Amino acid sequence: MKAPHLKICPRSSSFSLRNRIHLAVCGAPGIGKSTLIQTISSRISAAIYLENPQDYPLIPDALCDPKRWSFQNQVQFLVTKVKHQIEMMRYDGLIIQEMDASATHEIWTPTLRTLNWITSDEEKIINELFSIIHLSDALSPPTHYVILAGSVETLKERVQARGVSIEVTSPFFLQLLTELECQIIPFAKQLSVPHLIINADKLRLTKEGNFPSRLVDKVLAFLSE
Repeated sequence: MKAPHLKICPRSSSFSLRNRIHLAVCGAPGIGKSTLIQTISSRISAAIYLENPQDYPLIPDALCDPKRWSFQNQVQFLVTKVKHQIEMMRYDGLIIQEMDASATHEIWTPTLRTLNWITSDEEKIINELFSIIHLSDALSPPTHYVILAGSVETLKERVQARGVSIEVTSPFFLQLLTELECQIIPFAKQLSVPHLIINADKLRLTKEGNFPSRLVDKVLAFLSE
């Protein structure tokens, strides 16, 4: 049975890949990661890994009581991402993942610590866990990154538009978005693999809820370089 986080999208396309590519699409919640992935996969065959809420049942707890639940939630995210990246080793062609383990750690862990939602001891445990993960040869590391960056105003607008109740009602969510955006560009700048930074403030969804085709063309050109 196919895992709920995995979707195989067969599409006829003139675009072809010479090698296996693992693309990680990264950014803050609401910026449009899953929308971009689904728009790309409507144009080209890909195995896609989205952040399915079923895989992360502690999100509501972490947004209601972040000091109590952020550590457990972050560990669960990292472990789940690693499981997915081990599973990805079975696939060739294009694999697209919403936030890989490295981005999840290097963007979210310092954010949670800055907000004092995890303690210094909890941060140390997460860092040690990630160090062990990072040394493993068993998981598929991204070969390319697309980073969606945008203002807090854009994030607020898109979060309101998608209408996820816990995000809209949580008194902590705006604080979280503000701090996360401070971590996105520093993460992108330290990447040693090919990466494309997209200013999401300038992007508007089509009436069908997708990103414009010119953006997909830009991503596919980037992947074919």
